[in-house]
Amino acid sequence: MASQAAPLTADSKQFGTPWATFSATPTSPYRLIEVDIGTLQAAPETGELVYWLRLSQFPRDKEEPAEIQWADTRSCGAAHLVIQSLRDVEPPRLITPGELKDKPILIGGSTYTLRMPAQYDDASVRFEMRTNGPRSPLAKVINASLNALETCWSGTVPQREG
Repeated sequence: MASQAAPLTADSKQFGTPWATFSATPTSPYRLIEVDIGTLQAAPETGELVYWLRLSQFPRDKEEPAEIQWADTRSCGAAHLVIQSLRDVEPPRLITPGELKDKPILIGGSTYTLRMPAQYDDASVRFEMRTNGPRSPLAKVINASLNALETCWSGTVPQREG
């Protein structure tokens, strides 16, 4: 990681509820790695939305506190690409029993989850996708996102400008 992790403070709660979260339960020193994404502000000079990202790494020892680190789209060039890749995750095709033919069942020690807003033609919904194993499109996007963001994390909580 880029720098020392920061504790979760009252200042870091200023952003409200994130609108997207992706997570992985890896086979590593952490039992859960979770990235929340929310809107920080519209940039004063351009009106373009600026997003914050919060990395929470929960140690296997549940007595230990989560390690929290931060990034935003102003300081992390990869963040916009990560957000776009989450929007583009290939959803699975839903099937009924008996349709699963000659396809391997994806299993593994890791679980990958994505929660974010979605939209039908006539309604907005909260969408969640969860999968096991590293070979699914969701797992590949989450692993690539974690790798792309690795050098962006900082103990500094993003601040609004203007």
